[in-house]
Amino acid sequence: MTSKRAERVGDVGADRREQAAFLFQSGDRVLQGRGICARVETPASGGAHRDSLFLHAVEEAFARARQAGIAEPVIMGAIPFDTTRPSCLYVPREHAWVARPAPVSSAPVAPAQVREVRNLPSADGFCLAVEEAIEAFRRGELSKAVLSRIQEIRLAEPADVETILANLARQNPTGYQFRIPVAEGGELVGVSPELLVRKQGARVHTNPLA
Repeated sequence: MTSKRAERVGDVGADRREQAAFLFQSGDRVLQGRGICARVETPASGGAHRDSLFLHAVEEAFARARQAGIAEPVIMGAIPFDTTRPSCLYVPREHAWVARPAPVSSAPVAPAQVREVRNLPSADGFCLAVEEAIEAFRRGELSKAVLSRIQEIRLAEPADVETILANLARQNPTGYQFRIPVAEGGELVGVSPELLVRKQGARVHTNPLA
């Protein structure tokens, strides 16, 4: 894989490059970003090594941002659990740390009308997975299992990301909220109660709950 694949900004639509929004909320501060200066798709596998393709792609993205006049670029995005898959990282054209807004006391905005809900796997398939995991525990083949499922929801009209984020903030006002653009025009949004990494000066604290 070459850095040309690692950073392809030209194949992102011009409107999306300018309008892409980024958000990471932690504690009493919020990191906001807008627009795309550079994108890193190189898989993060092996990224701990200084000569890895991943770190080279990140360094190239920062270099491109500085050439574009961004004095202190940051990188925001997501890395998949399978680190051999493409990363989804961006250097925003502009970013700023702002104070976390006060909690919203008004009632949540009603969600869009739901047309269809599909669970992957189905209820029967999920129950079967639970049974198989229990049997694997009994045989001593597993010591931990995290079972989940995908829920696909089709709405009557396009979902409004700002409304989703506002409703999530009402449900979990102290959580760590995020918003990242992903492939094919989608957005990854959510709020987590868990702080996994904290940096204070030269000290890094980790809290690997999983």
